[in-house]
Amino acid sequence: MINSTGLNMPTLILLVPFHIPQSTTAALDVSVTVWLRDMVSGATTREITLTAADDTSTPGNTRTITWAWRHPQPVSFDDSNEWKGFAVEYRVNKRADFGGESLTVGMGNPLLITGVPADTYEEEATDGNPRIGGALTPTNGGPVTWG
Repeated sequence: MINSTGLNMPTLILLVPFHIPQSTTAALDVSVTVWLRDMVSGATTREITLTAADDTSTPGNTRTITWAWRHPQPVSFDDSNEWKGFAVEYRVNKRADFGGESLTVGMGNPLLITGVPADTYEEEATDGNPRIGGALTPTNGGPVTWG
C-alpha cells in the first residue's frame, strides 16, 4: 500500500519493477496480472498481464510497469481525505516449478511514486495506461515546468 499526503495531485505516476524467472535455458512459463486500486473510492486501473514473452530485450533483467493514472480521489490539500492510499494488486495466473521451487513473475517495491498536475504527460489516462517500460512524454515536448 502506498499512503501519502504528497500525492494530492490529479495524476499518479508509479513504476513497479518486475523480472521473469529463468531456467538454465530460457524464461519460465509464468504469468501475473497487475493493477492499481484507489483505496478511498475503490476504483482500479486497467489490468496488465506479464508473461515470459515480456522478457525480450535482456532476459532475466529487471524491467518496469509504468502507470500514469488520473485517479478519482478528491484533489487538493484541503480535501476531506487526510491521506491518499493506493494498492498495487495482482493475481498469479501461472506458476512454474524449477529447482524444487514454485516460481512466478517477481515484483519489487514501487518506484517513482509521485503526483503531478493534470496534462503534464501525454501518457496520462483515466485507466492508468499501464505499459512495460513506459517513458513519459511532457505535453509540450520540453522539460516539465511547474507553476
